[in-house]
Amino acid sequence: ADSFNILLDSSEVLDIPILGQRAKEFARNITAARFDVENEDENFLAPLVAPGIPSRNYFIFGKPLNTTDLDPRDKEACQKAYLQVQEEMRKGFEDILEARKKDAFRDGGPRLAYERLTGRQAPTFSIEDVNNH
Repeated sequence: ADSFNILLDSSEVLDIPILGQRAKEFARNITAARFDVENEDENFLAPLVAPGIPSRNYFIFGKPLNTTDLDPRDKEACQKAYLQVQEEMRKGFEDILEARKKDAFRDGGPRLAYERLTGRQAPTFSIEDVNNH
């Protein structure tokens, strides 16, 4: 959401006369993402947003998990693998959120101005700042 300004969240969109009713009908026609939930219980409706000046996007890839020998019928082994992936993702999110604090050009305005004036890509944090676990 760094590159968008949320004008109305999905529940506020539903409260708008006429538009809200159409949005409810639209959401009702979307198949529930989970098998144990009815469409009415799962509000799949995007918020109303306006674009902002784009922030820098950050991506991080964690350690791969080899699932070649993982038996999908072995619930205990699957749970262990799931927890490993979840922990790796948590570490990655923490690392990237901490590292982006050090990026002086993470916001669009200063970054675009720097790049226009210098003709070079604005610098960012060092990769060592995210590979610390």
